Amino acid sequence: MHDLFSESLSATYHHGGKFNITQNWHDKNVICPNSKIYYVLNGEICVETEKKILIAKSGDAILIPAGVKHSYHLTELGRAEKFWFHFDLRSGANNFFENFEFPFITHLGKSEYIFSLFNTAITKSKSSKISDKLATSGAVCSIVAYYMDKCSFIQTYTAENDEIDRIITFIKKNYCEKFTLEELASTANFSPNYFVRKFKERTGQPPLKYVNNLKLERAKFLLEHSDKLINAIMEEVGFLDQAHFSKLFRATTGYSPRKFREVFKNRTKE
Repeated sequence: MHDLFSESLSATYHHGGKFNITQNWHDKNVICPNSKIYYVLNGEICVETEKKILIAKSGDAILIPAGVKHSYHLTELGRAEKFWFHFDLRSGANNFFENFEFPFITHLGKSEYIFSLFNTAITKSKSSKISDKLATSGAVCSIVAYYMDKCSFIQTYTAENDEIDRIITFIKKNYCEKFTLEELASTANFSPNYFVRKFKERTGQPPLKYVNNLKLERAKFLLEHSDKLINAIMEEVGFLDQAHFSKLFRATTGYSPRKFREVFKNRTKE
C-alpha cells in the first residue's frame, strides 16, 4: 500500500503580500491553478465556494486548494487587512491537498509565531539567496501545518490518481510549451477520452482549458505587476496569436488585456 508520508514534501511560493483591502478586491467564479491562503488581521472578508459561504474575521484563515471554484469580496463591514499568498504544496508528484477533506476556514488566532511565518514567506520570497528560498518553503509548510493542527480533517488519499497528478505537475512546469491533448493522454498511458474524463474529475476543467487558465493567470499577474509590453507577456506565457490571446483573455476576465492593466494595475488583487 502506498504511504503518502513516505513521499517528499515540496512547497513553492508564487506571490503574495500584506494589504489593506479596498472595494476593488472582488472576483467571481475564479478557478486558480495554485492553492492560496488568506489570513485576516482586521475586518472581514467573504469567500463563496459552490457549497459554502465563508466569512473570515480577525484571526481566521481561509485555505483554498488549487482548482476549487470560488468568488471573493468584502462583507458589508467594508474593510479588511490580511496576509495572503499563492503556493503549491506537493507530496512527491501529488497535489498535497487532494489527499484530504478539511474545512476551508479555521481560526488560527493571533500570535507572534504565525505573524513571523507569514512575514518570512512574503519577505524572503523576494530574495534569490538559496537560504532565503529554503526559509520561504519552510514557512509555507509551517503555515499549512499550523492550519491543519487547528482543524479537523480526513485523509482521503487513493493511489489511482497518481497518473493525473503526474500530468498536472508536468503541465505546471511546461504550460508555456505547445502540446496536444493526445500527447498528454499518451504520457499518462490513457486514451484521450478517458484522460479528459479523469482530468476533469480531478481539476473541474478539461486539460486544455486548464493549460489556458494557467497561461491567463500568469498573464494577469504580469499585467498587474510588471511594465512589460502586452505582446511580450502574450509570448512569455505561450500564446502565439494575438487575436486568440485577446479573445480568451476577454472571455475569462471581461476585459481586454490593455483595459485589464488600466483597471487593476494598482489594486490589491488577492
